[in-house]
Amino acid sequence: MTRISFSRAMVKAFLIPSLLGILLSFPLFLESRGNASRERTAQKTQEKPQEKTRLDQAQKPLQYEISVTLKLIQIFAADPGGNPAADLEKADFVLYDNGKLQKITDFEKHFIQTPEAVAPEQAVSEAQPQPAPAVAPLMKRKYILLFDNDSNDLEGVNKSRKAALEFLDHNVQPGDEVAFFSCSPTSGLTVHEYFTSDHRKIREAIEKITIIPGHELGGLAVESFSEHELANPEHPTLDGMFSLFKDFDSGSRRGGYVRRDFIIRLTDVAKALRQVDGQKNIILFSKEFRHIMDNPSDPDARRVKEMTRELASANCPVFVINTVGGMEKTGSDNPGLSYLSNITGGKYYDAVDHYAENARSIRNVTSNYYVLGYSVGAAWDGKFHDIKVEVARKGYKTYGQKGYFNPAPFNKLSAMEKSLHLIDVALGEDPYFGEPMSFPLTALPFSDKTGNNTLIISMIPIRAMLEGVGKKAEVISLVLAADKSIVAGKRAEIDWTTLSAETLCQYSAAALAPGRYEARVVIRNLETGKSAVGACAVEVPEATAAALKLFPPLFVGSYRSTQYVNFSGSTTDKSGQAFSLSQAFLFPTRQYSPLPGEMEEGSESFQAVLRCERAGDAARNFQVRARLESAGDGRAIPLKVTLLDSAKRDELLFLILEFRAPEPLAAGSYTLHILAEDQPAEVRAETMCDLRVR
Repeated sequence: MTRISFSRAMVKAFLIPSLLGILLSFPLFLESRGNASRERTAQKTQEKPQEKTRLDQAQKPLQYEISVTLKLIQIFAADPGGNPAADLEKADFVLYDNGKLQKITDFEKHFIQTPEAVAPEQAVSEAQPQPAPAVAPLMKRKYILLFDNDSNDLEGVNKSRKAALEFLDHNVQPGDEVAFFSCSPTSGLTVHEYFTSDHRKIREAIEKITIIPGHELGGLAVESFSEHELANPEHPTLDGMFSLFKDFDSGSRRGGYVRRDFIIRLTDVAKALRQVDGQKNIILFSKEFRHIMDNPSDPDARRVKEMTRELASANCPVFVINTVGGMEKTGSDNPGLSYLSNITGGKYYDAVDHYAENARSIRNVTSNYYVLGYSVGAAWDGKFHDIKVEVARKGYKTYGQKGYFNPAPFNKLSAMEKSLHLIDVALGEDPYFGEPMSFPLTALPFSDKTGNNTLIISMIPIRAMLEGVGKKAEVISLVLAADKSIVAGKRAEIDWTTLSAETLCQYSAAALAPGRYEARVVIRNLETGKSAVGACAVEVPEATAAALKLFPPLFVGSYRSTQYVNFSGSTTDKSGQAFSLSQAFLFPTRQYSPLPGEMEEGSESFQAVLRCERAGDAARNFQVRARLESAGDGRAIPLKVTLLDSAKRDELLFLILEFRAPEPLAAGSYTLHILAEDQPAEVRAETMCDLRVR
């Protein structure tokens, strides 16, 4: 326990030099990279593909010099009676790639026993979760729940939500990867949740959407990152109002624009999804396209055909659920939606109200499949490969993936493909476009008279970025709200060869409303798409008027060669002075360097800068105590606290403290609790933060 007493004569003040600020007026298009369809890489000189560990393969970064890749193909098979063929083995399949016979080296079968097939005495509730497989499969089932937000009326959107939740709660299996998208003319394609096996996130996202047709649903609007929005600090929320079709007439012309807008966007999405391996089952909730195929020469009919071909070639069968209801239901046959599902290999459902029946049907159609793997020479030409798979048994047939596209060079990708790549790097649990490098990122709440209340800071190893990402890159800083909408976003370009330090301390400040947020910093080479990402979460508390306030500390260590770069782009006063790290945490930068809140196993002590705010003369003398709480067993570890240095600025106190444990710390996750108390004045304040020992 440390006792801290302050007087004006004893306070030592020190200033941090002004830090370099960079203007962030470059345009940002959140558009994704078409890298190789996350195929496992296998060098010719190494062991057979099936003997390689999947973990080792997944951790390899994308490299253009790879000579051989493991191509994975997803196939459905039926016996002579048309039933799913569950008894096939690797030797039963014959596979051709562009007419050339291939040797199948990897093989998996995925068959889910549906409740209808279980004997009565063995039956279990459909809603009962099944255990996840002990070993990760070569390829998981993937679903995209897609809400056509503008064509739906209020009833249609509400029923879409009920249907989506029915499918999610009773028909999705553990390990299945699900994404939730929506599309509208105002915000374009919006990602509410990217592919995840955490189905709770999908449910929460579906429940949060605003059920008002034509209005924003929240989420990440991938086409909204215009130069104007990133350069204008007075409009930090990137709300998608710069959509291509934001200005349209009313009535029938508006309807035509809306329909065309959806077709164009879904066509672009299909091209981007080429780069995601396996079959992507799209469940579309819409009532559009009823009469669009009546006149085959109509330009929109031709666009629908192109969209359908792109979806089919990208292995995206579309299961369409018609959301027409009420009086509109009479004569609701929809040839356009039926055409879309039939050509892509999906299925059309005319009655959205049949929630359980529709969901079971989709589950049964997509549940049983085989995965075939074979080695193929790597090529970065974007060309299409025709795939033909046969079963060497009389009367058996195969359905499903008809081909694949080679990855294209990153700088040749479309805007939508680059958008999907960026989202994949920033939000993907298991990125499809190559495993990005990682670096530590921390977000810390604080209070500031200018309105900024959250510091986002990362420590980036310069040499590692130069070698792993490349000489020149863009740096994108994002803060996402709980609904995945972007509340702060900045972009800059950087040349790593111009930096002389060992580490880049990149930071920015944001003014956030109380709540929980996710922060991401993505570093991406614009020529190759090689990337690195830092990720963290932060809880911004409600402002209080307490006499003494503590804020989560900034961990620091002994000085190392560090160059500081401010990515805020916002000003703090009328003179235009850029936000400085010292406004949030004041410490001597020639003595200490920021650390990410990680310690090596066996460490006994660590240092941190504690930001304290006092009202008037309150708590002039207070004691500081601290403890660690293990996330594993809940054990509390008392810490000895020593004051190393201090500084005062207005009502703020900055304490550089050393925390020492009674014994070396074991690897694991901990919570650091800090308590400051002035017992005579009856003033008390607490704060906490995470600490990881590795």
